[in-house]
Amino acid sequence: MALSLVLFPLTAQAQSGGDQVIQAAADELKPAFCANDLKQAIQIVEGCYAKVDEDSEKYNMNQCVIEDIFVMSIIGTKK
Repeated sequence: MALSLVLFPLTAQAQSGGDQVIQAAADELKPAFCANDLKQAIQIVEGCYAKVDEDSEKYNMNQCVIEDIFVMSIIGTKK
């Protein structure tokens, strides 16, 4: 049940043509996940949101949210 709640936004994003956004989020987080460095992953997400704050179009907000969901699911799994 919890996994489906985590994955729902990802599947909804993919259905609306956001495959590239999901892939970009995964690519950005990949080095941190491969190094098993949760602190680095959190810093990547924080950096993503900081870029959105600078972007008046809020173009990358979806990527930041997806990255955030990825990291939160990892934190939940580790607990």
